[in-house]
Amino acid sequence: VAANAALESLAISRRRAGYPATCVRWGAIDDVGFLARNEKLKDALQHRMGGAALNSIAALDQLEAMILSNRSGLGVMELDWRALARFLPTAGSPRFSDLAKLGGDAQGEETNADDIQRLLAELPDEALFATFVDMIRTEVAEILRASAEKLDMHQSMFEMGLDSLMGVELAIALEGRFGVRLPVMALSESPTIAKLAARMIGQLRGTDGSAAATSAESATQIQQVQQVVMQHAAGISDDSVEKFVSEITAEDPTVRRRMIQ
Repeated sequence: VAANAALESLAISRRRAGYPATCVRWGAIDDVGFLARNEKLKDALQHRMGGAALNSIAALDQLEAMILSNRSGLGVMELDWRALARFLPTAGSPRFSDLAKLGGDAQGEETNADDIQRLLAELPDEALFATFVDMIRTEVAEILRASAEKLDMHQSMFEMGLDSLMGVELAIALEGRFGVRLPVMALSESPTIAKLAARMIGQLRGTDGSAAATSAESATQIQQVQQVVMQHAAGISDDSVEKFVSEITAEDPTVRRRMIQ
């Protein structure tokens, strides 16, 4: 990255001084170079970007066109914006709006939402659960670069190899697929594909046991505060701890401001 930035800066500097320079931001090239010698890496890269790797002849044609038109700093690549956007946290920002429109991103999201609502309305519970398990298993398999058929829906995804960064990636993918945002602790509380499927169904239906989830979250917060108390202020009672937690998690902003003051 540093080397590429230096070359781009050199090209900009030369062009400003009136000297020739053409800098191309190449995408994946299929038949020559590093990726041609590393098929697995190329497949993984293209899986994330979608589209297909460039043929070297097509790449040289684009280079010729850029030189003849005296242009520099352009990106030349084949990509599927919808596939790439899943792994790009800033994909929804205004700078990428034109790409999103060309990629049909908004229409795709609406279609996904409609499909999910249709599944919720038409499928019986057992079939709906199996469908959601398959959908989540596919997303997990893509992130882990594993075969979906080999993933046990009752095994912890963290035991499968999912780490915290992959967890963020999975949460983004599930939001795009199902149209709902998972709570921060959802993957920790529902670490298996089966539990996550049940949670997604409940959340989409509005029957995900919000009260139970809130109670569990409060219990966790109370435990965390109690651990701090044990270390730094052992004389504080359990009632005081619970009151403190209830105040810092209160929806009323005036209560939160009082706690800060």
